[in-house]
Amino acid sequence: MVNRPLRQKISTQTGRPLPNFAVIGAMRAATTMVHELLASVDEFSLPRMKETDFFVREENIDSGRKCYGDYFDKSARFCGEVAPNYTKRDIFPDVAARLHRTNPDARLIYIVRNPVARAISHYRHSFLMGQEMPAPADLVKSSKGQHIIATSKYAFQLEPWRAFFDIDQLLVVDFDLLITDTPTELRKISAHIGLPEAQILCRAGPRNSMGDVASMPGWWPQLRKSIVGRGLRTLLPRGVARRTKGLVSGRGPAKVPPAFPAAVVTEIEESLRDDIAAFRNVTGLQFSRWSI
Repeated sequence: MVNRPLRQKISTQTGRPLPNFAVIGAMRAATTMVHELLASVDEFSLPRMKETDFFVREENIDSGRKCYGDYFDKSARFCGEVAPNYTKRDIFPDVAARLHRTNPDARLIYIVRNPVARAISHYRHSFLMGQEMPAPADLVKSSKGQHIIATSKYAFQLEPWRAFFDIDQLLVVDFDLLITDTPTELRKISAHIGLPEAQILCRAGPRNSMGDVASMPGWWPQLRKSIVGRGLRTLLPRGVARRTKGLVSGRGPAKVPPAFPAAVVTEIEESLRDDIAAFRNVTGLQFSRWSI
């Protein structure tokens, strides 16, 4: 058992600690869809920009509490965010501690996908976003590949969250069930946050289409990550950025990520096998559709 530090709430201007809930990952596991669907519920307030990344840096906690509160309509019953970078422990190691300092009673949701499929999707997304990536055959041995593998090591990613938060504060959601039975899984998420009666309109939501990303012009990813781009995503009404992305899609030449040979897939599986066995043991869930 890990000894938890003394719990100390850091309050917002209203005296209510934030966030009430956080979807902490995983990247490439339908987090964009969940953000949009939760944001459609009046009782939930989410930032216009999906990924604030507020808790990835210590200086944000020390100087930006009011700024964080300004992301939300604090009259809503529940304020929270969807932030897949919060389970990238190898590059952002102290997120759980920072969020715990801000609200030790927060409810956490962790969406997990077949770890091998997630890793390959992560690679392809990074490639299509214009990042310089190693060839698939060199992936596991490269620093970028190690980051991708670490993001799929779900037991490793959960360790700090389990150290700071009680187990009943964490809901693990199976990506496969979320996609095949979206209404049921969203009801589970809503009830875990504290609103069992929520009616979430499960229309066809944005799913971070790889096809859209593949045909984006080269300047789009740079703009999105820039200070100007992040500012626009924070200020613009919800949905405007998504519609703009749709208009821009198709303006660039289609990019095709490299294929993953069977031997590389096997290498990824072996890199993840022990962690995923530990994850099944920790959660008590079988994830029977996964390849490992």
